[in-house]
Amino acid sequence: MFESSKIVINDVLVREEIFTQKFTCDLNKCKGACCTLKSEFGAPLLENEISLIQENVDNIEKYLTGEHIKEIRENGFYEEKQGELMVRSINDKDCVFVYYE
Repeated sequence: MFESSKIVINDVLVREEIFTQKFTCDLNKCKGACCTLKSEFGAPLLENEISLIQENVDNIEKYLTGEHIKEIRENGFYEEKQGELMVRSINDKDCVFVYYE
């Protein structure tokens, strides 16, 4: 079924495409579930994504709750943990950009 090369990371067999294929959420399927999982870590960010998001924060805020807007304004929308850039989360759960309908 899988013809690609595989490597082992921490006893887990991983296809090499994980390092080269772009990942995009399929919101129609997941409904943003990963944006609300309990975790101290938010979604990973690349350095170049930070400026792109920053340029659009004012447009994004109109969809956010007051609590999330306050968090972004006081602490920013991203943070660095263990050397990794990630979207900030609130109470180790909701991504600061999560939107509930």
